[in-house]
Amino acid sequence: MTDQIVSFLKDCLKNDNIEVYSNKVLSNGIKGKLYSYQEGHVIRLITILLKYHIALDNSDTGVGKTIMAIAVAWELNKRPFIICPKSVMYNWLNVCNYIGINYIDIVNLETIKYGRTYISTKFKARKKSKYFNISDGNYEWNLPSDVMIIIDEAHRCKTYKTDNGKFLVSMKQLIQLKIPVLLLSATICEKISDMKIIFYLFDLINEIRYFNKYCRMIKNKYPQFRISRKNYIKRSDYQNACDNANALILSEEIKNFNSRIKIKDLGDKFPSNQWCAQQFVADEAAEIERAYAEISICFEKLKNNLSGNHLAMIQKLKQEIELKKIPIFIEQAQLLLEDRKSVIIFANYLDTINILCKILNIKCKVVGDQTAEERQRAIDLFQINHEKIIILQVKAGNVGISLHDIYGNHPRAVLLNFPDSAADLLQALGRAPRVGAKTPVIQRIVCVANVEYEKNIMQNINRKLTNISCINDRDLNGYKYNINNGVRKNEKNKDYV
Repeated sequence: MTDQIVSFLKDCLKNDNIEVYSNKVLSNGIKGKLYSYQEGHVIRLITILLKYHIALDNSDTGVGKTIMAIAVAWELNKRPFIICPKSVMYNWLNVCNYIGINYIDIVNLETIKYGRTYISTKFKARKKSKYFNISDGNYEWNLPSDVMIIIDEAHRCKTYKTDNGKFLVSMKQLIQLKIPVLLLSATICEKISDMKIIFYLFDLINEIRYFNKYCRMIKNKYPQFRISRKNYIKRSDYQNACDNANALILSEEIKNFNSRIKIKDLGDKFPSNQWCAQQFVADEAAEIERAYAEISICFEKLKNNLSGNHLAMIQKLKQEIELKKIPIFIEQAQLLLEDRKSVIIFANYLDTINILCKILNIKCKVVGDQTAEERQRAIDLFQINHEKIIILQVKAGNVGISLHDIYGNHPRAVLLNFPDSAADLLQALGRAPRVGAKTPVIQRIVCVANVEYEKNIMQNINRKLTNISCINDRDLNGYKYNINNGVRKNEKNKDYV
């Protein structure tokens, strides 16, 4: 809790007429749904939005940017208009329902930038959006006054001349109307050259064409960060020093507009191994639902001892289901790689692994038909951080393998399609969080939204993992779950999303 909040609370003790909300204290309903380290961050974002009508949350992945963004909208009494990757739209929907906020729309960038949105929360069929239109190449917004725009993974819009970039530029007209715009991205501030649109939205430049001139000016503005070539023998050391100096300049220049939570600053407040089964949107959810219905019929025939090759059919259907999840794995892996995570994927079937290897250019894989030397080489390349992504077949890679970050600065993120065996699942979840890991681990068990069977699987996984106090050298902490909503909670009834 910041000194500012402590001071305000002391003043409150002297005053019987305390307001439910001010710019220093959150309302009781929201406060009870946040971790303590999230409260001050939400307050700062609110303060920035009230002053500038635009804010950037460039917190590390995993600290809860989703729920904090919705908390900001709630405190400002705004209805969120959420633009996010398609696979996580259902997650945003769940968070809105959990907070109890009415939202205007939840849509992915690839849909809204062409003036379209979704007909329903099935997120499948599309229609023309009544809030956004493109006319003669111009982007036109028609929004109610009580709206707040949230753009998740905003770094996808940083390139000025792309359609995504032009869409982000259109936020300027909303900011000028004092409609709050919240950008979420852990990686949008990597270098000054990426900040052309952001500087424009922050009103640091009047027009984007002045960006290069402004960059020259800010380098002269901070003489303490100047780097001299003669002080460095190696060119690589000089380049690293320049990059660090530019990062410091950028941090100073945007400090009034951004708020950031760093995992390394949280200490024991942040779990060393953060895991949950999560629902993602898939285009072929209806086909997956039908496949599970066929599996149910096969199980019924087995139960009644009816003749037929039912076990083989069940495996074939499960393989088809996993193949239909491939777009989720691709999008999530790309987002995690952009966020500077080292990605570990667990899949059950070789066809899935081969397709993902081709699309994501994965060079490290662990499968059942490898030699011991091939297997170890793949693991070693990933462990020395020569390769940033590895894929493992659950049965082949769930035991005897350590994939933790042994050097630091290469945090692991796991994407896992649940296997048939609970034991295999637990073993797979124990590969990245190991004794000696230098960074926390984020693990997501991939389930498909709007598929009842997968929803039940997600709830069962969460329920069973609740009772686990440790997996593999006591690295996995136990968490409580709200089974009805599929939302994880800890003992203090606080949500993490």
